[in-house]
Amino acid sequence: MHPLQRLTVHAVAAGALCAALPAAAQYQGIVSLPPVGPGESRLLVGGSALFRPAYHGSSDRSIMLLPLIDYAHVNGFFASSGTGVGYSFINSRVTQVGVRLIPQLPRQESDSAALRGMGDLGWGVEASAYATQRLSPNWVIGANIRAGGRGGEFDAGARYDMMLAPTTRASVFGFGTAGNAKSQQTWFGVDAGQSLASGYPV
Repeated sequence: MHPLQRLTVHAVAAGALCAALPAAAQYQGIVSLPPVGPGESRLLVGGSALFRPAYHGSSDRSIMLLPLIDYAHVNGFFASSGTGVGYSFINSRVTQVGVRLIPQLPRQESDSAALRGMGDLGWGVEASAYATQRLSPNWVIGANIRAGGRGGEFDAGARYDMMLAPTTRASVFGFGTAGNAKSQQTWFGVDAGQSLASGYPV
C-alpha cells in the first residue's frame, strides 16, 4: 500500500483548541481523541486563536495565536501541539486510557495590571494519566491526573457531543479541577519576593 493511502490528512485553516489547549485556561479534563479514520494515521495541520483569562479568575482577557499540529496513529500513539505527546493503552471509540506529556501555557505579567510585580510563568511540561469513557453517542465522561513543576491537579468532567454533519461536531463540556498546595501557591499564592514587588500581602 502506498504511504499516502495509509495517512488521513486534513488541512485546517483555523481551529479552536477549546478541548486541546486547556491549565491556565487550558481544558485537560477529558482527553477524548477523535478516531483516526480510514487510514492508519490522522494528521491535522492549521492554526488556532486561544482566548483566555489573563490569570485564573480574571475578567481581563489575553489572546494567543498558536500553531495546530495534531498527529494520531491507530496503535494509540499521538503527538499534538495541544493535547501533548502520549500513548493510549486502551484506544477504542468507547474507551481511552493512557499517559502523556502536556505543554503548560505561560502567564505573562504584562497580561494584566493586577499581575504587576508577580513575575512571569514561562512554558512548562507536565505528565498526565487519563481515562475517558463514552456512555452514549452523545455523552462522554473523563478524568485526568496532571503533575509537574507547578504542582499536581486532578480534573473530572463530562462532554455532550452534537453531530451537525458527518464530519462536523459541536461540543459542550463542564469540568472541575482540584489542585494540591503547590498548584494553589503557583497560581494563587504570593511569596515574599512577589509581595515586595507587587505590594500584595504574602
